[in-house]
Amino acid sequence: MTIKFNQASFRDPDGSVFSDGEDIYRLINRSYHKNFNQLMKSGLYKELTENNLLVKHKKVNANKFKAKNFSGDDQIIIQPDKIHFITYPYEWSFSQLKQAALLTLKIQKIALKYNMTLKDASSYNIQFINNKPIFIDTLSFTEYAVGDIWIPYAQFCKHFVAPLALVSKKNHRLINLLKSNIDGIPLDLACQILPYTAFFNLNLLIHLKIHSISQKSNESFEKTKNVKTSYLSSKKLNLLIEGLVACIESINLQDQKTQWDQYYSFTNYETKIFNLKKKLVDELISKIKPKVIIDLGGNDGTFTKIAARYANYAYLIDSDFMAIERSYTEILKENKSITSAIIDLNNPSPNLGFNSNERDSFISRVSELNCDCIISLALMHHICISNNVPFIKLADFYKNLNSKYLLIEYVGPEDSQVQKLLSNRENIFLGYNIENFVDAFKKDFTIIDKRKIGDMDRVLFLMKRKK
Repeated sequence: MTIKFNQASFRDPDGSVFSDGEDIYRLINRSYHKNFNQLMKSGLYKELTENNLLVKHKKVNANKFKAKNFSGDDQIIIQPDKIHFITYPYEWSFSQLKQAALLTLKIQKIALKYNMTLKDASSYNIQFINNKPIFIDTLSFTEYAVGDIWIPYAQFCKHFVAPLALVSKKNHRLINLLKSNIDGIPLDLACQILPYTAFFNLNLLIHLKIHSISQKSNESFEKTKNVKTSYLSSKKLNLLIEGLVACIESINLQDQKTQWDQYYSFTNYETKIFNLKKKLVDELISKIKPKVIIDLGGNDGTFTKIAARYANYAYLIDSDFMAIERSYTEILKENKSITSAIIDLNNPSPNLGFNSNERDSFISRVSELNCDCIISLALMHHICISNNVPFIKLADFYKNLNSKYLLIEYVGPEDSQVQKLLSNRENIFLGYNIENFVDAFKKDFTIIDKRKIGDMDRVLFLMKRKK
């Protein structure tokens, strides 16, 4: 196999993430050996992993990679448990980001018990497994000395406090600022956008407003590292962390109306037909028993949960912020093994960062997942009609996702939801019919089953991708 280094790991001088085939490894540079040994011997790693707060790893023989010219007897290489599908903070719901923030602070508090501390507090250090956050950066821990300030204080505020405040106090769409600011939302920008009433919250006043002012005065924590007045006793450091916990807990999401968050309360399905659709989806999924499924446009997860009965890994994708917010909290309560993410399929997350390859696009991440089944129900008309996407382009999109199977719901021109989309625009979709739909897909897919949904102008197609 060919060694492939993760494009984002160049930022860490202490190590690099790389893959060898499907396996993921982390090379630990000599500069981090002392801290790594303390992490492992102090008991910190044991406590964090036993409580599912930090991803587990196993140490591997570095000589395995000696022939590939970058390792040897004096190197440390670990193999962490693999995260099968990576999501990014700008794809998370409010509650996901909030839980990620609280996990970061919880780990910092535990680390201090073992005379260690986090050297960075990036939201990218968190991933979600079965919708629960877990810390993935084993190299984020460093030795703590009494008097040290918490270096990543400003980073934590930019990655967590600012976006949470903006979503809570202003608008959920401001989460997208994390796409154009992958190092976190600048505090002065957040303060300019937030309404003045946001700072009636004392926590936001301290950690955003006053913090922003102190940054401008070159008196922020990150710029006073070597100044005598930067001394911070362990008691004060714990108070800072407790204050940040109180800050995060004080930020709550105000109910915001979005287009599809109550989708199933105003669909054109009668109860009998809706139950029939659930039965048909169950029957079709049971035929292929996929291990990995992705439900595109899954809304509240009704059909994701049906498919997840057969899968080891299930992912719920939707463009609606509140739909994913509600589904995330419900799935947590039900303890379902489903991971959620917010993706607009008409404008999915692109490659981002330095040289446009630090953060992978949604399409490339799905493609590399080797998914068994993509589920796409009641979605095609929103793509094809609302965004003028021809069937041939739609088929190409699904082909590029590299899934073995595709379960897609054809929504015909006589369907009331299609008629609603066409009611305020010129009907330029004369080729929008089932014959052209089938023709567009047959180049790259083989239809192995299809089921009409009652008397509706809708058909479920189970297709297999051609090699």
